[in-house]
Amino acid sequence: MREGAEQSACPFCLLNDPDVTVFADALVQALVSRAPINRYHVIIVPRAHLERFAEVPAATMAAVVSVAQRIGSAIALAATPDGITYITDDDLTGRGYNLVAHWKLHVIARFRDEAVRIDWARTEDPGPTVRASLAADIRRHLPPPL
Repeated sequence: MREGAEQSACPFCLLNDPDVTVFADALVQALVSRAPINRYHVIIVPRAHLERFAEVPAATMAAVVSVAQRIGSAIALAATPDGITYITDDDLTGRGYNLVAHWKLHVIARFRDEAVRIDWARTEDPGPTVRASLAADIRRHLPPPL
């Protein structure tokens, strides 16, 4: 949990809407999004108040991934999409990058004719020397497992 985070004020911590809940257990709940990208946009939310991906305990993350696999399979059958996107964001600066300061995994059906596009705007490969330097820098800051 982030320093100063108020679980009682978090709308995701207070979620209890069986009608839009797809799955729920002691660790996670999955529900159809209130602000969907499309009709089959599901969010998987840990019950514990966690704001960043790196804070999610391994057991909770395993539960999220297991539920995401099941939800993705169900969406594939229910919506017959062209693909499914699994995506998450961290608001590292606290400036409201996420609408709700509670970590979640989005599972979104994707259709070829939809207006939603994820444009990675990739740059050229910087080369193996630069990539090796970046890898070394990341390794130096790699925390122990949760």
